[in-house]
Amino acid sequence: MGTTANILFIKDNFLYSANVGDSMTVIYKNGRAIKLNQQHRIESQMELERIKKSGANIVNNRVNGKINLTRAIGK
Repeated sequence: MGTTANILFIKDNFLYSANVGDSMTVIYKNGRAIKLNQQHRIESQMELERIKKSGANIVNNRVNGKINLTRAIGK
């Protein structure tokens, strides 16, 4: 259990984006949505390998059968 966060900061015409946990950050520009980061989902082979390497398993599409987020902050 935990939470996720997306942080956006604009300074001097630059947009800075940070994300913790499993959240998607999207901006809307010129009539279209633009992803600013990659979600960490169990459907991703790289994320699945990271989960298994940590000693956890995927059961019923949840990490260790309990949580559907693969990354979060807090407990």
